[in-house]
Amino acid sequence: MDSILTTKNLTKRYGRDENAVVALDHCSLTIPEGGKIAIVGESGSGKSTLLHLLGALDIPTEGEVFFRGQSIYTMKDQALSAFRRQNIGFVFQSYNLVPELTAKENIMLPLLIDGRDVDGEYFEHVVEVLGLHSRLGHLPGQMSGGQQQRTAIARAVMNKPPILLCDEPTGNLDSKTSAEVIALLLEVTQDFHMTLILVTHDRKLADKMEAVITIQDGRIGGGLS
Repeated sequence: MDSILTTKNLTKRYGRDENAVVALDHCSLTIPEGGKIAIVGESGSGKSTLLHLLGALDIPTEGEVFFRGQSIYTMKDQALSAFRRQNIGFVFQSYNLVPELTAKENIMLPLLIDGRDVDGEYFEHVVEVLGLHSRLGHLPGQMSGGQQQRTAIARAVMNKPPILLCDEPTGNLDSKTSAEVIALLLEVTQDFHMTLILVTHDRKLADKMEAVITIQDGRIGGGLS
């Protein structure tokens, strides 16, 4: 199977000299195209740092990230921003919806920012899969946590990105809603042929993925398992 993301000696340090804190320490791994991967570890282990570097949300101190063989951090700022918008969908624990926009407006926001036309058929399919038809006119404050997270997932996949990165996407949800959200994530990434990379501290949730990367003190533990 071809790889979609590869890292080589990926390192992130904060501070300098004796005050330096190593958040990620020479991490090398390969993510297969279409894979469903969990990154697990304790709080502060470096898993979110790794996810942010994979998604070009942060700049590494050392090392490289390759997307289908191309080093993403050799891109200029504008090109890197375009790469991120067009190739990466993000789902966060805190939803990050715009409170003044309806669910429909939040879902379409990435397309509007990128100046792209809305694929009406695709939009309807995403909304149907995520069960959001009855909530499209609602503001985030008028929706439950699960509905907000489903809206965030819909927004993340509207650009049809090949990669979906999720940082503790069920952290603010109860166990029943968490199970529903994970099932939906697996369904939409399968339906839309996306690679799913999910950060979690919940091993039961991680075991629903195809493979698990363990990280401890900024270092990859067992690689893909």
